Amino acid sequence: MRDVLGEIIAGRGDLLPVSAMPCDGTFPTGTATWEKRNIALEIPVWDTQVCIQCGKCAMVCPHSVIRSKVL
Repeated sequence: MRDVLGEIIAGRGDLLPVSAMPCDGTFPTGTATWEKRNIALEIPVWDTQVCIQCGKCAMVCPHSVIRSKVL
């Protein structure tokens, strides 16, 4: 976990040799708990005063906080 996925999460995955990857190409389950990236400093909020119902905000929302429903 630390040797391969730790390097990938740290952004140094391009430096890993192919021989470091698992032979069958699978990784153990539950490895997402080690990834703490803090992508955005602020969470987006839907503003009803300026919304024109175009749905573009749902496509670019980094944390999927804003979701749209198509009827």
